[in-house]
Amino acid sequence: VFCFTDDDKGNVYAGTNDGLSVLKNNAVVKTFRRKSGLRSARCQGFLKDAEGNIWIANESALLCYKPADSSFRVFDESYGLSTSGFRRGSFYKTIQGEQLWGSDIGLSYFFPDKMKQLEFPLHASISSFAAGGENISFTSDAKIFVPYKKNNLQFSFSAIGLFSSKNIL
Repeated sequence: VFCFTDDDKGNVYAGTNDGLSVLKNNAVVKTFRRKSGLRSARCQGFLKDAEGNIWIANESALLCYKPADSSFRVFDESYGLSTSGFRRGSFYKTIQGEQLWGSDIGLSYFFPDKMKQLEFPLHASISSFAAGGENISFTSDAKIFVPYKKNNLQFSFSAIGLFSSKNIL
């Protein structure tokens, strides 16, 4: 076990080499691993924020775990954080609530309420269109009229997000 913390509901969180375990009344009630939300299995450290979320240092990112709905949000180099992951035991929360996380290449620090989930709308590009099994050619500004009897429509499209190399869809 690398680290422990607790929450306002009496749950205890244990970070290990194999994931995150949530304990209640001295029994494991949930275990999270890579396949269930963690970016990598090893949990290097925990800090709680003012909203009761548990921030988890991982080998490749920080995760914000919301106990209320058991959801994770991932924060990585796309948010200006270290690309080399975070070191075990190298974390601190100031009286003002600012979090500091150490890595092999330096220090990342932020106020958790200022970290917003980045959302970039994807723009779909239709590459082909078929109506009633018949391919229809078109240009981007063309109006397409489809007879009522050809009501089986098929679209091929792509939507690419290139904000970060890890965000290629």
